[in-house]
Amino acid sequence: MPVPRPLHRILSTKLTRFLLIPSIVFVVFIGGFFSYRQYANLKQQDKLLADSLARYAEAYVEDALYALKHLAYRANQSEEQSLTLDLRQMHTTFPHFERLLWVNAENIVLAAYPTGLKGVDFPLLFPQAQTHPELLLSRPIYSPEANKLTIYVGHVAPGGGRAIAELDLSALQDHLKLFSPAGGERNIVITDAYGNVIVHPDQRLVRQQVNIGGEELLQSLGKDSHGYSLHKDGDLYFFSSLVRMESLRWVLALSTSANAVFFPIAQTVIALVVFLVAFFLMMTALFRAELNKDIVTPLSSFAALIKHTARDRSIPPASAPDQTFAELAAIEDEFALMYREIAHREHLLRQGRKYIRSVIDSLPSVFAALDADGIVTQWSSGAHDLAGIPAGDAIGRPILELLPQLEPVTKMISQVLQEQRPASLDRLNWNTESGTAIYHLEVYPLQDAPERGAVLRMDNVTTRMRLEEIMIQTEKMMSVGGLAAGMAHEINNPLGGILQGAQNILRRFDPELPANIKAAQETNLELSTMQAYLDARRIPKMLEGIITSGKRAADIVSNMLNFSRNSAPCHTHCELHQLIDTVIGLASSDYDLKKRYDFRNIKIIRNFDSDLPLLPCTTTEIEQVIFNLLKNAAHAIDSMPEPPSEPTITISTRVRPPYVQVSITDNGPGIPENIRSRIFEPFFTTKEVGKGTGLGLSVSYFIITNNHSGTFAVDSTPGQGTTFTISLPLNASPEHTVPPCAQS
Repeated sequence: MPVPRPLHRILSTKLTRFLLIPSIVFVVFIGGFFSYRQYANLKQQDKLLADSLARYAEAYVEDALYALKHLAYRANQSEEQSLTLDLRQMHTTFPHFERLLWVNAENIVLAAYPTGLKGVDFPLLFPQAQTHPELLLSRPIYSPEANKLTIYVGHVAPGGGRAIAELDLSALQDHLKLFSPAGGERNIVITDAYGNVIVHPDQRLVRQQVNIGGEELLQSLGKDSHGYSLHKDGDLYFFSSLVRMESLRWVLALSTSANAVFFPIAQTVIALVVFLVAFFLMMTALFRAELNKDIVTPLSSFAALIKHTARDRSIPPASAPDQTFAELAAIEDEFALMYREIAHREHLLRQGRKYIRSVIDSLPSVFAALDADGIVTQWSSGAHDLAGIPAGDAIGRPILELLPQLEPVTKMISQVLQEQRPASLDRLNWNTESGTAIYHLEVYPLQDAPERGAVLRMDNVTTRMRLEEIMIQTEKMMSVGGLAAGMAHEINNPLGGILQGAQNILRRFDPELPANIKAAQETNLELSTMQAYLDARRIPKMLEGIITSGKRAADIVSNMLNFSRNSAPCHTHCELHQLIDTVIGLASSDYDLKKRYDFRNIKIIRNFDSDLPLLPCTTTEIEQVIFNLLKNAAHAIDSMPEPPSEPTITISTRVRPPYVQVSITDNGPGIPENIRSRIFEPFFTTKEVGKGTGLGLSVSYFIITNNHSGTFAVDSTPGQGTTFTISLPLNASPEHTVPPCAQS
């Protein structure tokens, strides 16, 4: 049983649950709200900064392109000296130009500054698909000697030539570094249209000209001009704003570390949580001190008052007004009233116990209450009469010592005590001086008791059981009475004459018999010729068939006589399949059944388990049950307005430890739901008056469940047929009271 918690701990828990935890949740919510605001501001700022840096990068390259455009339109392509002078002036004007070239339409350098490349076949470094076809732009080129990153830009002249310049990107990189401070909290990456690195915080990637176009960050932009995403770089997460420079087809990514955004907010939230916890602990300590003074101490005094009342059965004076509070004083007053009420109720309870005891002793049933160990705690007058032991001597002794004939049901009583589920036994033989009595036993677990226990009740049902046995025999005789009484005299006598006559005819045809030889000589008959004729006409085989059929009919009569013969219930090990075949033969020759239908027209399917063991049962009772089921199935099929084209009854057996199951299935009309729940009730029948007693299934149910400790189930679908399933135990339980048959 759980130990109750102190009041101050309960209140501390409530304060934590309803004050501290909501405060912490609120602080965390506020922190999340500010984190979201910070994230939104960061996204807007990064977008504006990324657009500004992208415009700067575009302007850096486009200034060079526009200068080359001016040169391409004003240069004199026919004079080398003039071209060289124009290139020198351009180099002086634009210090970011590392080299200037003039290339003709065949990619041959006509003029260069600084000089040295004249007449060289200049490689094609420019993409063929640009926004402006007259503007030329190459991929980045890193020069290890100069430790610089450059690109070639150019413009097509009207005459077909091209003004080309090698543009140093160092100034662009230096300018962008101003917005990417050391520490890695903000990074700037620029790639060309093909993913080649132009600007990157890792200079190694710039020097090696690694292509990063396939990375997740750049792929997230897709074909859009702007984008924003969260990505992971190493162990850190970054918010990145991406911009596509449409004129250059470059991509700029401005990344800001998530730690730089959320770490200050997290610090503030943690500080607030720590402050709240410290403040709460301090207030809890103060609250506990006041609680002990004003509430706990008065309650402890009240608890002492209750203990005193329980021990001495009296109420001490109430607490002084200054030592308690109004609510507790009211409780003390109510407690005094409650005590007086309880005392009055205890008096009534004692009176009630005496009355209940008188009621129990007035009943003829045997009542005994047991504790968890099977020791008697209550003993009724009925138990006194049965055992001859008064209650004073019985209480405190084991039940088996008082009633040793309960030994077979010891296991059942133990299961009730352990599992706390009721159990019953309908038939318990009880040997007395006047003979054998039959008792109905019920064992119920004690409900709402402080300890485990059980109540045992026994009722003498000898008279009722005798009536039920008479009812079983009566139903049996109703089924086969007409058969047994008439056939014994009306069939056996002519049957004997038929068998005797057929046997005598065979003897008259025997060529070895002296009397036959003498008669043949007297009539001049050749016995061999006669024998050949008889064999040719198969007359001996026909006579043998008559004898075989006569013997079969004699067996049927014998089975019916045995079936109708009254016998005491006893268990013997029988071969179930042979028993079923006997009943089928009996059913097919029932006179009353054949009067309404021909049972032989019903197809009998046997699905027998070849490994079925011998079954302990009362043979005549099981025959009665199976006969009733076959008769009911046949009647049901015959009563259909449109019987099936092939009436069928399927009999199946199988072993389902600890039971053997017998299923009888027909393809008749089935049983409606409103009737199915009542088919096992005595005297319930759907047949016309005079055509059924309504006892067949109820008696069968009684035989299976009571006499054999088995189960009887029905499953039916209207319009499709019915299945009755009988489950018989392979081994009789110790509580089973039907004795084995005496050995002859």
